[in-house]
Amino acid sequence: MSITLAFTASELCWQQYECPATLRVSDNDQNECEALTSFVNALYESHGVNEQASGNTISSWLTARKNTFFMMVKPLLARLNDRHGLSSVDLVVLAHWTHDTIIGHSVTNAVIHEINAQHAFGIALSDHGISGSWFALSLINDYLDADEGKAGERTALLLIADQSTALHNNQHLKNISAVPCAGAVLLRSRVAGSGSASDGSFTFKGYQKVQKSDSRTLFEICAMPERFFTAAESRFPLTILTESKLGRQMKASSLFNNVCVQIWDQTLMSVAPWAQLKQCATPQRRYLFIQEEPDAYRVAAFFSGQSACI
Repeated sequence: MSITLAFTASELCWQQYECPATLRVSDNDQNECEALTSFVNALYESHGVNEQASGNTISSWLTARKNTFFMMVKPLLARLNDRHGLSSVDLVVLAHWTHDTIIGHSVTNAVIHEINAQHAFGIALSDHGISGSWFALSLINDYLDADEGKAGERTALLLIADQSTALHNNQHLKNISAVPCAGAVLLRSRVAGSGSASDGSFTFKGYQKVQKSDSRTLFEICAMPERFFTAAESRFPLTILTESKLGRQMKASSLFNNVCVQIWDQTLMSVAPWAQLKQCATPQRRYLFIQEEPDAYRVAAFFSGQSACI
């Protein structure tokens, strides 16, 4: 019996933080500053990059340590714990696009200790860009589906976090005016094909990397829903959440006259699709997250239940 994942809007929360002002490195931090500078220079050299570490970049990194991943997710843990209780979760997954401002710190172990989830397993995923948390959903689904030793409902905590600074010169973070941000989703196992939920849950319908077949981008996107939704689900309205360039193209095309196109806030990085989903949550609707890449699309699909998801 296969399972899928479900969550309500109250089990999804997020928060952004202020970008810390770059301060002068104190004498106490000078040794760490020198070590980080040496590390970044060695990293550049190992990749054949003819650059040197920037003093401002290193200072920004050190200043940003007040917003470590754990410190950013901690208020979200408290919020979810008060509403739903987290001590029984089976799996904690952290998905991040950027690096944390502390090197060598296990965020998932700290979270497991914080919520007293004594039997939980923790893992972190990165190097998937904005779609890292979408890929994490597939991993969580597979893990809970294979966990046959536990009776009843199984749960997982998906954490998403990104920093606005990096140890190296990252022009993309500057271009999108990135802000430190974190999100959390409490996911529950549900028997696949059991029908739409009466509690207003979102049901995870799958994640795929879809290779582009030709240059007709919008036509390919029109066919995306067929990959994820049943014939019965396809009767319901569709909302597509995506980045600004692709979103503008869809809004300008008559192909999407019957589709609600939502453009997420790119400053929120990996949290952006989730924040937008929280905002536009509506019952009995299909949802797609779509991120376009040069040769493919990253797509995650959800179906909302019968009662209000707000």
